[in-house]
Amino acid sequence: MLGLVACGRDASPGEGTPVLPRARAQAGEGHGAGSSPAAPGDAPAARRALRADPRRVVAIGDVHGDLAAGLRALRAAALIDEQQHWSGGSTVMVQVGDLLDRGDGEAELMDLFERLRDEARVVGGEVHLLLGNHELMNAAGDLRYVTRGGFAQYADTPPHPTHEADVLRAPQLAHGRLRAFLPGGPAALRLATYGLTYRSGDAIFVHGGVLPQHMHEGELAGMEREAQAWLRDQGRIPTGVALHPESPLWTRRYSISPDERACAEVGRTLDDAGLLRMIVAHTVQDNGITAYCGGRVIAIDCGMSSHYGGPVEVIELRDGHARVLSASGAGRTLPEIERR
Repeated sequence: MLGLVACGRDASPGEGTPVLPRARAQAGEGHGAGSSPAAPGDAPAARRALRADPRRVVAIGDVHGDLAAGLRALRAAALIDEQQHWSGGSTVMVQVGDLLDRGDGEAELMDLFERLRDEARVVGGEVHLLLGNHELMNAAGDLRYVTRGGFAQYADTPPHPTHEADVLRAPQLAHGRLRAFLPGGPAALRLATYGLTYRSGDAIFVHGGVLPQHMHEGELAGMEREAQAWLRDQGRIPTGVALHPESPLWTRRYSISPDERACAEVGRTLDDAGLLRMIVAHTVQDNGITAYCGGRVIAIDCGMSSHYGGPVEVIELRDGHARVLSASGAGRTLPEIERR
């Protein structure tokens, strides 16, 4: 049976009881290094001179089902107009995962950000939507953090084409949600268009973090392909991404006051990949968006959703500088990084 009780910090991956039995059966199987060709952000192909993206880049962290917070974040970055249409011009916007869970506005948030993705493309802008751990938790049938409103939004989803037997073993309340989000369902197919990481110039964006073992040639690209194929119901659950505690979606190594050793590690990882900064989310920061490791890690989960009650903040990268933009109007510039 599914656990349907929301709590504070996410439980570790694998602690829940997913609807799909294969999610548990394959736990512990990692993703094989070097199983796919190199992609931007993978080493050694990415070893090149550091160069900031000349465009304006804005990143938004965990929104967790709070449509009002999502709209405030977009307005803080001047990315939407009064009618909630794209007004960011050529800006590149990255939403770093966890649109889902803990709030009632998930369907509206997915609609909004996906529409903005289309609108931005028409005028030379870009919107990149990334997967968070909560997106994959829903696809695995782990609905512990879904609200009553979150279940109600998907109550009328038609029967699942391949996993209806799994759906019917779950509590009645969860049937529509599972039909939408289990692999091959309508919401899962939309999530299959979201990425795992995004690289913009000298910065890489990821929900949890990119660790040294993820930088083997082709590793990140392979993980992304496996996750997207699974969401389309064309492969097995990618346990190295969805369930492993140090996957790019689950690790907190660089977002909970990283020590000197962790900072040295992330520095080497970034240097080897020709990168200057890593932008992560996943872990709520007590004082809003926070820079660690001399500014090389920027943790942007400010807890903006009503579930956490944190400030609504986004990060702007422009001309090599990092600035926090706030819905309150009280922005601040983060310390510069010495370029080597």
